Amino acid sequence: MDPILLTLGQVSLYRSDLASLASGGWLNDSIIALFFEVIEEQQEHSKVGLIRPAIVRLLHNLDCESARSILGHDHELYVSDVLVVPVNDHYGREGVGGSHWTTLIYHRASGQAYHFDSNNGSGVEETSNRAAIATSALLAQMLQWTTPIKVRESRCPQQSNGYDCGVAVVAVARTAVKIVTESGTGDPQPLINAIEAEASPLTLAAVRERMQDEVADRIAARYQSM
Repeated sequence: MDPILLTLGQVSLYRSDLASLASGGWLNDSIIALFFEVIEEQQEHSKVGLIRPAIVRLLHNLDCESARSILGHDHELYVSDVLVVPVNDHYGREGVGGSHWTTLIYHRASGQAYHFDSNNGSGVEETSNRAAIATSALLAQMLQWTTPIKVRESRCPQQSNGYDCGVAVVAVARTAVKIVTESGTGDPQPLINAIEAEASPLTLAAVRERMQDEVADRIAARYQSM
């Protein structure tokens, strides 16, 4: 059996998902989606849309008209000033999988997208960049932009191993929501500067520990209330 340990918003965490969160684990879609729910819960009135991995996968596997019909006109994809989009290097291919997560941040007012890769210099940049560019092209189509979204490569916390890329996605999302909440959405530079300032692998180790603690506390609270 694989029982549900926690449900938050529309995301359920199964016991098997915990291995993904353990030290040395490669975060799966469910863990990233769960922490997007956590971040949104902590910043209720943010103008940042945290796009779930399942939605990004949907965009890559359906035509725009079908995707718009499923999402509806009021989806955060359309109403948020800033979008945080997890990019998997497997998107665009059949089935699930992938070996690396990166983050695409789209700033609506400037029409600019910023790509954050926590594994620069590892040799996977070309594949990750292609996935980011393909995802930004889909965003432009979904938002009915007449010109392509320009993608700028930017710095973010760097991993010192082969598995902390998903943790970096969560770290970037937390920072994005925090900075936009504090400084607004008119100028993307404070956001980019804040993310680039946290480039140490130690940052990711601390983020994973915090994530583990948050999940443990929420699971404990759930069972205490039963």
